Amino acid sequence: MMSRVDWASTIDAYFVHHRLATSPERVDRLKASESFWAWEAIQEAVTAPADDVVELLVAMADAAVTLEELAFLGADAIEDLLWADAPRHVEAIDAAARTNERFRIALRCAWYEGHVSPEIAIRLRRFGDPL
Repeated sequence: MMSRVDWASTIDAYFVHHRLATSPERVDRLKASESFWAWEAIQEAVTAPADDVVELLVAMADAAVTLEELAFLGADAIEDLLWADAPRHVEAIDAAARTNERFRIALRCAWYEGHVSPEIAIRLRRFGDPL
């Protein structure tokens, strides 16, 4: 994994990319390509995850400015991690959801039923129904 300093700039750029890519302004959407690298870096982190990937996702939840950004985090990076290797990370995800409200909100925006075992789905949905 990258150092915390590197992840901080990547996290910022990830949310900038999301804001620009979803903007109603064409000029913003075109500019989103400049920060696409951050989305790619996060995707790489969650699809070939290290043991501390959940710490990265918690840091991302803490950095999100809006509820929309938390929802995007859940539907994007958290969902992808669960699809990639839920059994390996379920303990850390569960612990993060119990202790971090922002992460818990993002988790509620992930769709993983049918991609994880029913036991994991039940365990994680106890934090609330999808938003």
